[in-house]
Amino acid sequence: MDRTITPESLIFTRGLSTAAILAALYNAASGMGHGEKGPGPDMITLMEAKKIIASLMGAYIYFDYLGGKRLKLDLTDAKRDGIVAGQYDYGQGRGTAMRAIAILRATGDLCHPDIVALQEVSRAAANTASAPLQKSGTVTEGTLADALGMRDRSTEKEPDIWYQLFREAPCDTIKL
Repeated sequence: MDRTITPESLIFTRGLSTAAILAALYNAASGMGHGEKGPGPDMITLMEAKKIIASLMGAYIYFDYLGGKRLKLDLTDAKRDGIVAGQYDYGQGRGTAMRAIAILRATGDLCHPDIVALQEVSRAAANTASAPLQKSGTVTEGTLADALGMRDRSTEKEPDIWYQLFREAPCDTIKL
């Protein structure tokens, strides 16, 4: 049995297009692991998602890494039934996929600010998931924003309120 299957990872997606599902989950994810070797854009549009799916050979729609983001998603039957997002949630944070799909259903917007905000949750989950790979016994002094892997988005139209709050909070990180 896959230990990453949780109630939150079983997501009913009938009625949503496969491209919309891919775009929403991609836009909610952050880069991690091997994906950081080949980073892509932070966000993709519905048209870009359609092109990505159309470029796949065969009827199997599976994404391991896409644009530097660890997705681990099988979307083959997503339009008809649903998806199992356990591996996605393992890297992006438990329940992240379900929240992204709920926001997509409620708003119809795959680039909704609430979906984009999930990237910060994903960054924290990615840092936690990759922590065993980092050297143990080191202490890093910095801010809470640094510890969570948040980045300065001061060049964007709307400042990231969480970054604004966390960039001032001191935080010592100890790798165990």
